[in-house]
Amino acid sequence: MIEMQNVCKYYRLGDEVVKAMDDVTLSVEKNEYVAIIGPSGSGKSTLMHTIGCLDMADKGRYLLNGLDVTLCTENELATIRAEMIGFVFQQFYLLPQMSAFENVEMPLLYKKVSSRERKKRVIEALKRVGLADRMHHRPDQLSGGQQQRVAIARALVVNPSVILADEPTGNLDSSSGEEIMRLLEELHSQGNTLLIITHSERIAQRADRRIRVHDGHVSEEADL
Repeated sequence: MIEMQNVCKYYRLGDEVVKAMDDVTLSVEKNEYVAIIGPSGSGKSTLMHTIGCLDMADKGRYLLNGLDVTLCTENELATIRAEMIGFVFQQFYLLPQMSAFENVEMPLLYKKVSSRERKKRVIEALKRVGLADRMHHRPDQLSGGQQQRVAIARALVVNPSVILADEPTGNLDSSSGEEIMRLLEELHSQGNTLLIITHSERIAQRADRRIRVHDGHVSEEADL
């Protein structure tokens, strides 16, 4: 499903060129549960942005579901992000003036899905995260854990090939964080490919496999 071959990403800081990713080669199979772990500045965010087609590699090859992403145009990358990848971020990025239903509906509006189909899919997604009874609540009427559930429903509503969760419990207390991890793991058990980006060893230990990032390099650990 995800195949990176000798991928490099460079940034220029003044006269200095920094390698944020240095000759990265990795693969993730369909339905895997993988943790990408590393401290701040290790390159894991750059790796996440590249996997999520939010950024492009400067060198190397990236295949997603057999498609060579490195050859895609900006419009094609936008389509990939909209249809193949479900993003869950540490910051919930919910629109405060909109209800849970309306926030989850947003990706389908961009895809010009019919009103009847949108309603069906949004309700199904909110049911999957246990928030069918909160669909008309705004974010300020929801707890942090509930807001993250709305963000997960928004990721699920497009039926993505991959769920990419970046520090999904970072803004939550331990109890809410545990609820979110159990929910993500339940979604994985239902057939979703799940990648968790984290700095937490405790969170990473829950995954089936870990990919450790340090100074732009990756190393894979044995199955846990």
